[in-house]
Amino acid sequence: MFGESFLMNDKPNVLCEVGARAHGVVVLVFFAVVWVAAIALVIAVRGFPAWWVVCWITAATLTVVIVTRKVLPLVLRGGTYRVVVQQDWLRVESPHRAMGPSFAVALADITELVVQVSNESLDSYELHTSGGEKFPLKNGVGQAVFNAIRQLHPEIPMERRG
Repeated sequence: MFGESFLMNDKPNVLCEVGARAHGVVVLVFFAVVWVAAIALVIAVRGFPAWWVVCWITAATLTVVIVTRKVLPLVLRGGTYRVVVQQDWLRVESPHRAMGPSFAVALADITELVVQVSNESLDSYELHTSGGEKFPLKNGVGQAVFNAIRQLHPEIPMERRG
């Protein structure tokens, strides 16, 4: 999306890459293990009403189906989610919308760095711009990108929300 000439210029301040295929496989394996554990629970523990067992197995199976539909394109297509902070620009290249949007924003246009703190999952990271746009970063790369932006532009405020 941003061309090879961009990546060949000066060394980037931050270069984060996440393989879409590997990410999708890890998510699928995790949910398959959780599904097996859910089924094993209702088999191992006797005494649940039959309707409850059916609802439990249906909910577990439906969850795996929904997650599979979301991440299967990542596994089939592959690609790389790439984040580069270089020459006062942040560029994000995403192979699929399930990993987040592709975008480019000048660091000078960033007005706020927002960390959404979560007790149930990983924290999420979002950039707010002077134009009112909000750009999410893929889980796992947000903290490194925010640190790099703060080193280059310490005047940009960072807020933790929960």
